[in-house]
Amino acid sequence: MNRYSFLGLLALIILCVLCLWCRAPAIEDDLRGQALMCVEDAGVDAGVLTVSGRDATLEGAIASLGIGDAVEACIAAIPGIRVVNNNLQIVAVEQPPEPEVIREPPKPDLGSLVQGIVVEFPTDGAYLTAQERPEADEIVAILKANPGRVQIAGHADSRYTSEYNLELSRRRAEAVNKYLVSKGLDADRFEVVWFGETKPIASNDTAAGQQKNRRTEFHALKEN
Repeated sequence: MNRYSFLGLLALIILCVLCLWCRAPAIEDDLRGQALMCVEDAGVDAGVLTVSGRDATLEGAIASLGIGDAVEACIAAIPGIRVVNNNLQIVAVEQPPEPEVIREPPKPDLGSLVQGIVVEFPTDGAYLTAQERPEADEIVAILKANPGRVQIAGHADSRYTSEYNLELSRRRAEAVNKYLVSKGLDADRFEVVWFGETKPIASNDTAAGQQKNRRTEFHALKEN
């Protein structure tokens, strides 16, 4: 090889090196852009990635090892990438506490609220005594706080004739109905019925049993 050929070859080599040197920043930017897509597609912060020449470095915190491995594999598959330095650290992500769900207990139905409330009456009486008004007032409070209709059922013991007892039980039911309406309740919310001595809840052979049978009961009515 003569001198001129050598100098020409040397010039060509220098020119190629200069071309590569000039292209290096563009190549690095292209590799960085492709690597950044791998990072962002995995939902990882872009700040974990640096690219220097053809070498990529991952450094920072991630939520799981699987995410780090996936990002590394994606970047390593990019043509032109030489080395991927994976220095990612696994940091447990604290999960926010589940919001507390406050559930109000279901309100009892009207039937269960009025069940067991009984207004008793004196012998041959169809008026509310002072002792029995608290029970009637309890019905008032329940109906003012809850919608619905109520049946007022009058009863009697067997002390008199069945005809008289039937009429007596009617007057007892109507006396309670009148008292409840006087307390501000709508009359349409009540159904008044009476049964005389036909539905005892205790024996009529004793005074205590007769006292329990001289009563007015309350039952919730189903809405149509």
